[in-house]
Amino acid sequence: MAAGVIIVLFAALWIWKAIEIKNLKQEHEKREKLLRQKAIELLSQSDYKYLELLAKPYVWAIRTEMMKGNTDAVNLYANDMVKEKNFQIITVVNDKAVVVLSTNKKLESKSCASVGNPGYLSNDSTVVN
Repeated sequence: MAAGVIIVLFAALWIWKAIEIKNLKQEHEKREKLLRQKAIELLSQSDYKYLELLAKPYVWAIRTEMMKGNTDAVNLYANDMVKEKNFQIITVVNDKAVVVLSTNKKLESKSCASVGNPGYLSNDSTVVN
């Protein structure tokens, strides 16, 4: 009889601990998921800030070369930049909203409205898309 009681107590203790371990694992998975989401969000914000920081001197360099009429240098800048992570296409638009240079040559001499958001032309601040 005493052996049966001891076996039942051990079984109850084992079941209780198994449930506790399962709950701890679920809690750990939730925390890990939240931590990963927060890390991804922080990395995304960091990438955005660095891209904004990079945009200004890049635009200054392109503007300088365009004013000199040196389109080869602008093409070189764009082609080198598009090789970097997070860059897919780079277009340079003139004051008449026409694509002057692009890493996608099919877009050159097309209207900015057909290529991208024409609202970017009226914006004087840095915009990262």
